[in-house]
Amino acid sequence: KEKEEEEEELKNLSRKEREERRRKKLLSTASGQKELLPTLREVSRQEYLKKREDKKVQELEDELADEKYLFEGMVLSKAEAEELQHKERILELAKAQQKLQREAEEAAYQMPEDYQSAPDKWESRLNVAKARYVERDEEEDAKRKGPNADQETWEEEQMRRVRRMGGG
Repeated sequence: KEKEEEEEELKNLSRKEREERRRKKLLSTASGQKELLPTLREVSRQEYLKKREDKKVQELEDELADEKYLFEGMVLSKAEAEELQHKERILELAKAQQKLQREAEEAAYQMPEDYQSAPDKWESRLNVAKARYVERDEEEDAKRKGPNADQETWEEEQMRRVRRMGGG
């Protein structure tokens, strides 16, 4: 009976809540801790690296702002001017990389929520569908009259994604 009650209770929980319970159950056992520890370390490291990258970019931005303020109107030596340009270029590249990463994360497929189990979320599902739908321009549609218009559009989108990810 207890097992049936537990299964019934799990059915009423969302996917995240079921995962959380499973994790807690695993962590309560010594073998479960050993099994999850490498995964937890990897996730923690990835989060740390992301925060560290953001912090370093902000530090570089602040350092450049300070140097420009302090040396405003002064004549810099060739080495100092080159160093300042080098730092500006690094900052520019770092910000461009962060922007590309954000765009790639946004463009990547994300698993949708489970809308079937909760009827009150159906409206949310409709809003998500509307948000992802993008209306094309009439000019673009006029340009793309032909039997392969959809195929060409799809191929162009794939090429944009590949370029964003750093490929060809």
